[in-house]
Amino acid sequence: MRITGGAARSIVLSVPAYDLRPATDATRERLFNSIGPAIQNATVIDCFAGTGAYGLEAISRGAKSCLLIDNHPQAIKTLEINIQKVCKSAQRTESICSTRSDNLLSINVESLPISDFIFFDPPYPLWDINAQALWQLLNNLGYRMPSATLAMEYPSQLTLDLSCTWTINRTLTHSKGHNQPCCALLRYRY
Repeated sequence: MRITGGAARSIVLSVPAYDLRPATDATRERLFNSIGPAIQNATVIDCFAGTGAYGLEAISRGAKSCLLIDNHPQAIKTLEINIQKVCKSAQRTESICSTRSDNLLSINVESLPISDFIFFDPPYPLWDINAQALWQLLNNLGYRMPSATLAMEYPSQLTLDLSCTWTINRTLTHSKGHNQPCCALLRYRY
């Protein structure tokens, strides 16, 4: 797993030693090619960060700052390692990245900074066991950050609940296999 573009291109990311499904290089590359220069000088939040691949890819491609959120202790340690690697390679100060150990299903979104991009890639089993809480989190994020672009990775069998506050702006990947990644860009529905 590596950074696919920008100043830290080809930097290999560390992966925590627990059952984790990191975003694939191909999925991230397709997503960031679609976002293009809009990521430059943007503020981003990487929800369910894991390795921090989405947020750190944004930093490599010129984002101004990134908040990486996960609640697994090994993920937080790995995020700190990956922040150091990417920021050093991109010749950026580590202070532009911060980590936060929070359970996103119970987080007060008012405590989050207003951001330009939200990367949302929860563990796929979470969609099976707590989809309602995930949709509520997405609604709350939309109310808090109505101008943000939501980049969401989700399992192919998931039917997107478009009654929420977001609407699909662009679908980037179409996977047919069970639990294969799909990715879409969404915008808040005013």
